[in-house]
Amino acid sequence: MENSTANHSKYTTKYPIGIQSFAKLIEEGYLYVDKTAFVHQLAQGNGYYFLSRPRRFGKSLLLSTIHEYFAGHRELFHGLDIYSLEKECKEYPVLHFDMNIGEYQSPDGLRNLLTSRLEDYEAIYGRMSDAKDPAIRFLYLVESAHKKTGEKVVILVDEYEKPLLSAMDNEELQDRYRAELKPFYGVLKTCDEHIRFAMLTGVTRLGKMSVFSDLNNLKDLSMDVRYASICGVTHTELLKYFNQGIECLSRKLNEPSDRTVQLLKRAYDGYRFSEEESEKVFNPFSLLNALESSQISDYWFESGTPTYLIELLKRKRFNLWNTDGIEVPVSKLKDITSYQSDPIPLLYQSGYLTIKDFNSMFNTATLTYPNDEVKRGFMDSLMSLFLGLEEDRQYFAKNLYHDIESGNVDDFMCTVQSLFAAIPYAEVQDFNYEAEFRNVMFIIFTMLGIYIEVGKHVNTGRIDLVVKTSKYIYVMEFKTTGTPEDALKQIAERGYARPFAEDSRQIIKVGAIFSAELRNLSAWETA
Repeated sequence: MENSTANHSKYTTKYPIGIQSFAKLIEEGYLYVDKTAFVHQLAQGNGYYFLSRPRRFGKSLLLSTIHEYFAGHRELFHGLDIYSLEKECKEYPVLHFDMNIGEYQSPDGLRNLLTSRLEDYEAIYGRMSDAKDPAIRFLYLVESAHKKTGEKVVILVDEYEKPLLSAMDNEELQDRYRAELKPFYGVLKTCDEHIRFAMLTGVTRLGKMSVFSDLNNLKDLSMDVRYASICGVTHTELLKYFNQGIECLSRKLNEPSDRTVQLLKRAYDGYRFSEEESEKVFNPFSLLNALESSQISDYWFESGTPTYLIELLKRKRFNLWNTDGIEVPVSKLKDITSYQSDPIPLLYQSGYLTIKDFNSMFNTATLTYPNDEVKRGFMDSLMSLFLGLEEDRQYFAKNLYHDIESGNVDDFMCTVQSLFAAIPYAEVQDFNYEAEFRNVMFIIFTMLGIYIEVGKHVNTGRIDLVVKTSKYIYVMEFKTTGTPEDALKQIAERGYARPFAEDSRQIIKVGAIFSAELRNLSAWETA
């Protein structure tokens, strides 16, 4: 459906940025990418479903669409796929819980939210007067709604795991929330005879953390190829619904429309949510913002930096250069239970990595950054939290880029020294200096868009860093003992520069030393 032409002027597209209400979107004439065929497909069974997608991917709008469908508001779907697929729209009692709006820093935060929402529905369907426990009240509410209306109940839970994610660094509070959520969500199984349809959405799958342990009737759609594009915008949908926005952006960029589409794809496309090959999807939040403002920028990260994730990577001293191209068992991607020791599943489910390739023989997936926005924004966040930089990031980035592009190694290394000097003392006491420096260099060069390879294997050993610019190839070796000359000697003796001998660019060899006493880069030499 293109209600952008049906409900408002063909000269003005209203982009639904931040709008999570399907009714508001339709009634006020916002552009809507028709996903209702998916709703019809789900509604055919009396199913219990779970869907995980990254934040800002349209999960709330999807649940709102399902809500309006089961509430019997057929008039809202006029002209959409589901309108022709079904001739009538039956009304069911709908219990909709949005866990994203709660305040979860206090022990009573979760209970307060559940109590408030239950009271709203109890005013309609009745309450067990002496019950105080949210799970008991929920159970009675479901039974009462079925009895009062004669129709089975529809249950929708948005961002089901938000309380647990909010308490990631507070084990005691997380245990309390888990203990409260398990019986509450367990009602979905206990009240099976009273439930017509149930769906939970979230960013992550917390399968073994007790929340889902009793819900063996919950079907996970997160990597189901049939629903790979249930959220997000495909390339086909981009061309169908967004021609006006593409034309406006093309004029501003002074580029032909096909080139503009390619720029949008590089910036926001690339998400794959299936083991099987499927059409990749754009981040809808970023795409809508780019077309509304006619400007390609990093909108997803501006809407909220992944602080808890960056802190986890920082605390675990994770080797960041291993993320792009890492191969992992698919089973690991479906559950983030082990996130404290392995952040890769959390990086995937949160949208910072996506599936690049799938090996059916070994049931493994190769992961990569989905697009330029994620890669650039992620590195910028890492630079901020790893190095303590806030206001000066652009200043440092500009200087570093100029120095490395012009072959000015001394100034580049001096700037790196100043970056390390700014890291608080408490955070460098347990440094693995070589690994930490590789992390910092990886962040810097990746953020600058400069090619870097960490730990490059050659037939004589492993090169610490290879950096390639338009004019230079840097071959770098770092040590914690000895002298810079020793590092340069290793480069020469092992022939680290030999693989690049046929390249027309100038090769610069860099040997550097870290000082445990100084907790910083102490000396370097070039050749």
